[in-house]
Amino acid sequence: MGCVEYEVETTQPEGYAKAIGNLKKIRALMRKLGRDDDWGKYLARVREVHDRKKKFTGMLDVMEGQKILKS
Repeated sequence: MGCVEYEVETTQPEGYAKAIGNLKKIRALMRKLGRDDDWGKYLARVREVHDRKKKFTGMLDVMEGQKILKS
């Protein structure tokens, strides 16, 4: 289990925030290495595994700059 998965599994807001921080570091490194495709695949996998954690997926949306719509 990686650092992101460990923090998300705590199901606590603090854990989610730590996971987002780690994801930002991973994203920056992968972009620096020219591995944007791998980053997209990794992020998609994280979303798939944790799709039921709405607070966390909302935080992922904000991290990726996606517009958030409230229903």
